[in-house]
Amino acid sequence: TNEMDAGATEEILLQKERAARIKAEHELKAALEGKQIAEIYARKSEASLQKAEATVRATASHYRNLKKKSKEYLDAAKSAETRMHAAESKMGDLRRAVNEERTARRIAEEQLLHIRERMKRSRGESSLEGEAGEEE
Repeated sequence: TNEMDAGATEEILLQKERAARIKAEHELKAALEGKQIAEIYARKSEASLQKAEATVRATASHYRNLKKKSKEYLDAAKSAETRMHAAESKMGDLRRAVNEERTARRIAEEQLLHIRERMKRSRGESSLEGEAGEEE
């Protein structure tokens, strides 16, 4: 009976060992599958991170370019405003010159008119004097 008990005990031990080995193999297999899944997610995460970093770099570059363009546009606007003020100043100078020219022309026309009137009067007086002299 001791031998039967020992044999039965050995069989029970072998079954437990086999069950523990099967369980360990399943756990190892599950761990390997979990590791593979984790590696897949890690690769996907790394790819997503690289994509996000590239997006951030592109966005930063785009922002720098916009900032540069904005400064260029601002400088161009300031330059255009300066040129506009200079043009307005020149227009004002031209208006004053045109007004002075018109005034000078009007004065000259008035003087010419006075001279013509004096000439007409002096001709009229000399023809009157000539007529008076003939009558005498």
